Amino acid sequence: MSNCIDCTPAQAAALLLEQERVTILIHRHPDGDTIGSGMALLHALRDMGKQVRLHSPDPISKRYGLVVEDEDTTAGLENSYVVAVDVADPALLGRLEEEYGHRVDLCVDHHPSNKRYAKNLLLRGEYASCCEAVYELLLALGCAITPVMANGIYLGASTDTGCFRYGNTTANTHYVASKAIEAGANHGMINRVIFETVTPQRMVFESRVKETLQYFYGGHCALMYQLQSAFEGLDVEESELEGISNIPRTIEGVEVGVTVREQADGSCRISLRSSDFVDASEICQRFGGGGHKRAAGCTMHTTPEQAGMSIVKAIGDYFPEESL
Repeated sequence: MSNCIDCTPAQAAALLLEQERVTILIHRHPDGDTIGSGMALLHALRDMGKQVRLHSPDPISKRYGLVVEDEDTTAGLENSYVVAVDVADPALLGRLEEEYGHRVDLCVDHHPSNKRYAKNLLLRGEYASCCEAVYELLLALGCAITPVMANGIYLGASTDTGCFRYGNTTANTHYVASKAIEAGANHGMINRVIFETVTPQRMVFESRVKETLQYFYGGHCALMYQLQSAFEGLDVEESELEGISNIPRTIEGVEVGVTVREQADGSCRISLRSSDFVDASEICQRFGGGGHKRAAGCTMHTTPEQAGMSIVKAIGDYFPEESL
């Protein structure tokens, strides 16, 4: 039974105010929300005179330069208070799990499927992004939101909602984004770099994976593979692949999109994106994963084809009148 203690923003802030040294952890293959959450909290605590480092299990893409600003993101501080942001499961810490997975003091998250592994948990499962919870935490800390913090908050709120286009976007998401803009977030530049700019390598990769599309249940389910062979001859950064998992769901008539990504170690990462009634998190939880109702994921140690069909068959529970 978990001994994790649920916290309000005020209680989480009180815990942080007691600390002098803080290590902030983000998840592997860092995306805009975990990076934005981590950097916003880092600058807030540093402005209070605390020693803070952000520790990332994987390199952070240069495309997030507006937020990261060449900070040292390679190591934690010895004997420090450990905070994880946007990390629902210690397994998402990647190479840092062995060192930190059992000793996270505070987790700030927005995933209802959070494993409750931290000593204290500030969970806002109704929020579209972790940055919305971090924004509340910054207010509870009593700090003024600076432009660099605002960039982090806006980055997280915008990337986890597809620039506010996904169904998980709420009035609170828009409110937090508007407060970030008021505080000086460079939202125009963030939108252009993150949502409107792709590399030639990304264009080639996207065309390759689209060739793998398959349809099931009368066209209501679309399955796409990102095989290792799709990377041949391409120097593609992890961050360049953001949004790929959303492609199947954007097809007319598709209610749930599945993307299976073959990993170098032979495992497969599965991403589900759904529309109105398919609970992506419920399906992924059957395979040891989780996430949100409209966006979730899991990992399988099998072939891409077997992984894809296992998920597709599970999705069939939501289409009882349709044949595979």
